[in-house]
Amino acid sequence: MGAVFVVGWGRLARSDWKSVLVKAHDPDEAMAIAAEAFPDRLRPEYAVHATEALERAVLNGDPLPPFWRGTVLP
Repeated sequence: MGAVFVVGWGRLARSDWKSVLVKAHDPDEAMAIAAEAFPDRLRPEYAVHATEALERAVLNGDPLPPFWRGTVLP
């Protein structure tokens, strides 16, 4: 089934920070999916497991928690 990862570019406290949620089997696969989806950006810098609330929402197709404002990739 896989897991949900937050894949990001840039630093969280800076204006260049961007992130997406990606369903994947491991962090490397998540970064590859994000890189393919956004070819205009550099390769993502990191992929970490999403919080339980985000993962549950993405896997169940539920609305995302209000704190998430990013993109969700299939």
